[in-house]
Amino acid sequence: MELAKDYDNKTRAALRLATSSTTITRAAKLALVVGPILVLINQGDRMFSGAQLDWLKVALTFAMPYCVSTWTSVAKDLESAFNNQRGN
Repeated sequence: MELAKDYDNKTRAALRLATSSTTITRAAKLALVVGPILVLINQGDRMFSGAQLDWLKVALTFAMPYCVSTWTSVAKDLESAFNNQRGN
């Protein structure tokens, strides 16, 4: 039962961290740097040939680094918080 409680606490903490202004700002900055680079890699040929861009793919290309950054930040902060809580 303790494991379930621990999981519930981690889930709540993760959601709090993922929606914190610090995490959102950090992830948005990363997405604004990495997103255009990935768009050029993935759709550069279309951009330079004048073809129509797939705007859903462009949005997903920006969303991916945002999600990865958020995941990484939350995992790091959770690990740090729970290690400190346990005295490690």
